[in-house]
Amino acid sequence: MSNRIAVLVKLHPLRIFLLVLMILLFMGMTGCIVVPDKNITLGQSDQTDIISVCFDNGSLQPDLGGFSANRLHGLGTGGFNLLNWNILKGSKSGWESDFRQLSVQSDLLVIQEARLTGEMQALLQDGRYYWNLATAFEYRDVKTGVLTASKIKAVFQCSMRVDEPLVSIPKAVLINLYPISNSDQFLLIANVHSVNFTLGVAQYRTQWHKLEKILSKHQGPIVLSGDFNTWNQERKAVVESVTQRLNLKPVIFEADHRATFFDHPVDHVYYRELKPVKAMVHKVESSDHNPMLVTFRTQYLH
Repeated sequence: MSNRIAVLVKLHPLRIFLLVLMILLFMGMTGCIVVPDKNITLGQSDQTDIISVCFDNGSLQPDLGGFSANRLHGLGTGGFNLLNWNILKGSKSGWESDFRQLSVQSDLLVIQEARLTGEMQALLQDGRYYWNLATAFEYRDVKTGVLTASKIKAVFQCSMRVDEPLVSIPKAVLINLYPISNSDQFLLIANVHSVNFTLGVAQYRTQWHKLEKILSKHQGPIVLSGDFNTWNQERKAVVESVTQRLNLKPVIFEADHRATFFDHPVDHVYYRELKPVKAMVHKVESSDHNPMLVTFRTQYLH
């Protein structure tokens, strides 16, 4: 018996039906979906598309032009607020008002399934955010992917894509580095939308191992956040294995209203060399994922 058949046998029939239904619905959309030939990352000040790929053997050290991190305008050492949210491509009514209300409280935005519409760009401009979007695909001439925004400029950014094996539509990862004021340290933000439509965990594990190689090059604080699609124990085990090797801890939500699939939370925030002092999940009707808002303090305060 093949591995795929063995996996199907283990799955509950309802789960098999839901998984197949999701795949069929998603594939029904692909006639209008365009996947760029190159890994495209956009920013608010770009005149043209730029290509910034995270290579396994690359470096995450930013080119500062001779300046140290503490000479740059950085995140305050008192802490920062981070919003993580899969906004379901802004397809539900009310997402703009929820986005505006939550982003007012946030220094950093980590957004999955972000569609770069005029409305989205206006919200980012109103909030005076610097932003980057790692494009997964285009639908009706609008780019969609993972978007990271901040009140300060990133000094480095790169992205990677991994194709969904059953539907051939990529999932994107975006990595940014931000200086921390009065410190020689940089905060790494990894915005992850994990592979979803698989019968086993081989492709899922491959994506996470590629990400681990990149993150292992960074010395300093990290926030690893996003929609990890951890909808079974095997996927959860992959994430836990990677995060443990990177010395990352999960943010714990006392009132845990995170989105679940097959009774497993799929959205997560992990951290290193930071201290979470407040963590909340807000219930919304404007997405199938509930936004998470976390307040961190750096460990460089005395």
